[in-house]
Amino acid sequence: MSSAREVALDLIQFIDASPSPYHAAAEALRRLTGAGFTEVAQTQAWPSGPGRYVVTEGGSLFAWIVPAGAVPGTRFRLLGAHTDSPALRVKPRPDTGRAGVRQLGVEVYGGPLLNSWLDRDLGLAGRVVVRAPEGPQVRLLRVPQRAIHLDPGLRDGLKLDAQQHVVPIWALGDADPGGFARFLAKELAVSPEDVISHDVVTYDLTGGTLAGADEEFVSSGRQDDLACSHASVTALCDVAEEPAAQHVSAIVLFDNE
Repeated sequence: MSSAREVALDLIQFIDASPSPYHAAAEALRRLTGAGFTEVAQTQAWPSGPGRYVVTEGGSLFAWIVPAGAVPGTRFRLLGAHTDSPALRVKPRPDTGRAGVRQLGVEVYGGPLLNSWLDRDLGLAGRVVVRAPEGPQVRLLRVPQRAIHLDPGLRDGLKLDAQQHVVPIWALGDADPGGFARFLAKELAVSPEDVISHDVVTYDLTGGTLAGADEEFVSSGRQDDLACSHASVTALCDVAEEPAAQHVSAIVLFDNE
């Protein structure tokens, strides 16, 4: 049995590998296939006999273990969680800016505490739909805190407008319509015309760590709800070799709370 420290470190590894729902589903798939699960495509007939199986769709995942001797009507024991977390999601047409600074328009997703996103180096992660293979994560954003000498009222409490004060900066220059799409195309080594759409979120580049005098705390973002996703995947992997005989063990991870 793993120690509490080992479990905590494994949780941090899972969260760090999951900056977006798509990455979370991919990391869960990697762990499950490593535990002997067979990936099943949605377009093929799903197996009905005993075995370990997993199917994914975007940022969602369903995995199950059918024990030997299972019959139609065998009960399920199901764990559910979600792969998405509070974030700043890049808008479909994000190119904006002012005062000589280029910015990316974002939409608040999942009810984050806005002040917790200030003065952090942010990356981009998600899915880009192109007429070629999908590409990498990017690290280049920051939502700056307002300077105290420019706004003395900050000492009396910070009030942020989601559409004005939480707009990441990412370059110098005037607003450049189409610039983000061209940037994605360059990162993916495709033509800008081949970038069809994107579903991209920001995430804190700091990564998780153990904290506390005895390192008894996990300090990390996105624990809602990746901690539950991690627990579900770990539990299913742990029973893979000796599944319960009286029910189908299963987990479902949704890309939506």
